[in-house]
Amino acid sequence: MGTTPSNVNYMAATKRHREDADLLYNDGRYPNAGHLYGFHAECALKAVLVAFGASIEDGSPYRVHIDRLIPMFTVFPDGRIATKYSALMPSLTSFSNWRVAHRYWRDSLLPKATVDQWKNASTEVENMIQEAIRDGVRV
Repeated sequence: MGTTPSNVNYMAATKRHREDADLLYNDGRYPNAGHLYGFHAECALKAVLVAFGASIEDGSPYRVHIDRLIPMFTVFPDGRIATKYSALMPSLTSFSNWRVAHRYWRDSLLPKATVDQWKNASTEVENMIQEAIRDGVRV
């Protein structure tokens, strides 16, 4: 198992960010919902990476946000598992235009269509992590 700072719980953060994102989305607050969909996906991927031995300590290449984490999501014991989990997230690259700096942008600059893409990708990530849990991955 990988290492994380002692005060970090990626799975708890995953759940919290997704629940809050959905509440905001359902209330029509799309920019903040989109921001949290990105954090949801980031935390879920980090939970799986740590379960497969990656370190997320300071200085780790995995200490990045979702837009930069996507190409690094390759730490698995064998290629079959990488292929299986990656196939569950065909829209993951939608987050390549997600930026942590969006929190400062005007609402009109983050259209609902973009947030809908992030929501869809977040749902795929959620499905992947649930599959990993069914497979016995201890996230």
